[in-house]
Amino acid sequence: MDRTHRKKRSNKLLGGSVALVLATGGLMTATTLGSSAGAAESGQARAAVPAHAVTGYWQNFDNGATVQKLGDVQDGYDIIAVAFADATGTEGQIEFNLDPAVGYASEDDFKADIAAKQEAGKSVVISVGGELGNVTVDDSESARQFADSTYALMEEYGFDGVDIDLEHGINAQYMGEALKSLSEKAGGDLVLTMAPQTIDMQSTSTEYFKLALDVKDILTVVNMQYYNSGSM
Repeated sequence: MDRTHRKKRSNKLLGGSVALVLATGGLMTATTLGSSAGAAESGQARAAVPAHAVTGYWQNFDNGATVQKLGDVQDGYDIIAVAFADATGTEGQIEFNLDPAVGYASEDDFKADIAAKQEAGKSVVISVGGELGNVTVDDSESARQFADSTYALMEEYGFDGVDIDLEHGINAQYMGEALKSLSEKAGGDLVLTMAPQTIDMQSTSTEYFKLALDVKDILTVVNMQYYNSGSM
């Protein structure tokens, strides 16, 4: 897919980010508050991710909530995370399998919806992980596999970037290596988001926090799972 319509933007870690996530039909939402990453670079005129951005997780599955196509996502969502990529039999590698349950007649129709959202000024990223999903990146080879396969999905579907939503452990060193490699491939318009659980961000010594610090120069936003904090 030709991704030249995707516009350049400056991507920095948004300070003081706050996330609130809830189920709304087929979409989970995360509201992010922070300072703007700055104006978009010169070139085709797509705006940067706004200072006050709403992130929604579009469900590529039917779990009993209202099923909707990506094109039906309300206009209020600034970043749409497609949930989720799938792990393959190769460590670190991901793929995407469009679920027939969401109602698309073809992958081309899905890609057209991604392009339409982007033309409307939205960012569409592929999310990795979730409650039941996991991708292992724990050495340089799996880091390479992750970067290469994620970039391949960006090229095929037109995704603007990736959301890291790994809830079963993360290796900051090698995931950082993977994300920096992905950034080199994708360039300055990469949208990189993270959705750590609250417990993962209690100390700078945790792997998630170390990862965020390691990739802060290319990190767009952190949407922490405050909804998933239990009695904390």
